[in-house]
Amino acid sequence: AASPGGYATGIAVDSSGGIHMAYWDYEPGNLIYVVKSGGSWSTPAVIDTVNLAGEKGGYFYISLALDANGDPHVCYFNWNNGDLKHAWKSNGTWSVEVVAPGVGLSYSYANVLIDSAGTVHVLFTHVAQGLPSKLNYMTKTGAAWSSATDVDPNSEGIGALSMAIDSVGNIHALFTCGSELRYAEKLP
Repeated sequence: AASPGGYATGIAVDSSGGIHMAYWDYEPGNLIYVVKSGGSWSTPAVIDTVNLAGEKGGYFYISLALDANGDPHVCYFNWNNGDLKHAWKSNGTWSVEVVAPGVGLSYSYANVLIDSAGTVHVLFTHVAQGLPSKLNYMTKTGAAWSSATDVDPNSEGIGALSMAIDSVGNIHALFTCGSELRYAEKLP
């Protein structure tokens, strides 16, 4: 392990075999990024800080993907206000933006992918207090995010999810809905 206290992890491998990881470091509330290259780990870099002191019950899950340049992109939720966030590193500098404000509560999931054209795809659970969770999808082309799309309007109570993109740009999603396992696809 690169550092103690990590959970809610994301991992990706680049074209040179470098291993990129992102995780929450619970005690200070930091979102951490490290790379293993040539047999050694980089110094952990703090992407974002959210004070988790006194938080009880539930976790927010994160996802990590690499773009065509090998730069990391991380999607995650802010513990304090439920904002879905996107952080990316370009030219050695991290940037952070809010993708969808206030959509995450405990046990929220996010999955990020980047296609060959550089479009960022995010699949995530949208949770509102007292309501069943929904599965939403958004894309970022250039600097602009699309509006959120409800992937399966007939589902409520979305849990774990995963997303993949095929060679022609189709998006494939696998997710739990109550005790069911569901599949959806989006054609380009």
